[in-house]
Amino acid sequence: MSTQKVHIVWYKRDLRIKDHGPLHKAAESGLPVLPLYIVEPTLINAPTFNPAHWTFIRQCLIELRENLAKLGQQLVVRTGDAVQVLSLLAAEYDVEQIWAHEETTDLRSFMRDDAVRDWAKTQSIPFDEMPKNGVVRGLSLERRDAWKSIRQDRMHKPPWHTPEALKPVVGIAPGHIPDHDELKLARNQRELQPAGESEAEKMLQGFLLWRGSKFIQEEAIHLKAPAASSRVSPHLAYGTLSIRTAVQEVRKQLKNFKHMPPQEKRQRGKLWVGSLRLFETRLLLRDEHMQQTEWNPSLEIAHEMSGFDGLRPYGNEGWPMALREAWETGRTGFPLVDASMRFLNHSGWLNYRLRAMVVSFAAQNLWLDWRGIAPHLAQSFTDFEPALHYVQLQQLSGTTLNRGIRWFDPVDEAKRHDPQGEFIRRWLPELAGVSKTYIFQPEHMSIADQNRFGCIIGRDYPAPIVNYQETTAKAKTQLQAIRSPQVKAFDSGLELPSG
Repeated sequence: MSTQKVHIVWYKRDLRIKDHGPLHKAAESGLPVLPLYIVEPTLINAPTFNPAHWTFIRQCLIELRENLAKLGQQLVVRTGDAVQVLSLLAAEYDVEQIWAHEETTDLRSFMRDDAVRDWAKTQSIPFDEMPKNGVVRGLSLERRDAWKSIRQDRMHKPPWHTPEALKPVVGIAPGHIPDHDELKLARNQRELQPAGESEAEKMLQGFLLWRGSKFIQEEAIHLKAPAASSRVSPHLAYGTLSIRTAVQEVRKQLKNFKHMPPQEKRQRGKLWVGSLRLFETRLLLRDEHMQQTEWNPSLEIAHEMSGFDGLRPYGNEGWPMALREAWETGRTGFPLVDASMRFLNHSGWLNYRLRAMVVSFAAQNLWLDWRGIAPHLAQSFTDFEPALHYVQLQQLSGTTLNRGIRWFDPVDEAKRHDPQGEFIRRWLPELAGVSKTYIFQPEHMSIADQNRFGCIIGRDYPAPIVNYQETTAKAKTQLQAIRSPQVKAFDSGLELPSG
């Protein structure tokens, strides 16, 4: 064992050097800093993981290694179980302390972090986990009213200073950042947005200074949403951008607006302030949903309200595989649902409203259990954030204690936000020649029109696989019968059995 004392900074979903508390604290010690990323097979092989995720992460790691090297110690990468990797490093160096961010993710990561805590305790190595966002660990559910003020206080505090230099660890091999072949992952076929801390900053500033000027107006317009939206969600998910930085930059722009000359205010437009405020609200909702997972990690696998157990088919018996496959591949016969799923499969991203619509359709109209659709969506979203994912799926499925259920009629949604059917035509080429009259419900075409427009229903494009009105009415009846007494019991303070 080397007599060299080191502080380990364990990187997970916080791949940056700015506003990074663990890195700041480790550098402050004055001892050599060992920044560590562990490629964990249990996470790489999880059913929620997609090769596109590794493409994004790997690009982040390459830039992180470069940025840390400029400070004096490049990123160290090891592959294996976290406890085993840390044990080997502890056998090689005198580890004085391990620093990391608190993580609220999935059950695999929860168990992994518990195992590391137990190991560190047996080794008498201090393991300090610091908050990285608005999620408050250790806050009891009974004190949930205090959460917003605690979160607000965190957002007001100045960001952690990036160290001017890191004292290097003598003789340590940095290790290789494996590629897809080495991890036995398929090559990524998805069109991804650029990754890394510098790209996160460009994306955020581009949105705040000009792209987001019409966010409040265009975020729901299907073709305009990709450009009008912030697109920082993957950077928040993998920590190349801290949520505090995002919040403070929004507030900085709002403050600047007050002092702008009238002409510049007019150039910015009336919508600009509303767009920034909406974006800040979305950041708050993000933390609020993640806090729900912090309070109840079992939301990943169990209904928040146990009365919904067994309501929808789930498991090997009675699972409607054909319906799920049609939904996943964009072959349901509902053009906006299908265009959205194909766009998602291609790009790894959907706007806020379309995400809600495709999940609501799967849960309420196809009557698919949220646990059955969760893996495909997790793999599809580049910005997959486990602590958000399962809470939102349950909310849109109607199985949480929030008071309402959101319903989305795919035809009405398309007419309202894509009145010419351009988004549908772009992502459903089989409908490219169909007129505006039928683009939202092509099954209404006569045989003559199908031949005239070059799209035969049942051959080129499927007929609707369910009746929207009938399935919606049935879902509302079944959900309300269970929700009403359970929500009433919660409001009365009665204890509900957990899922």
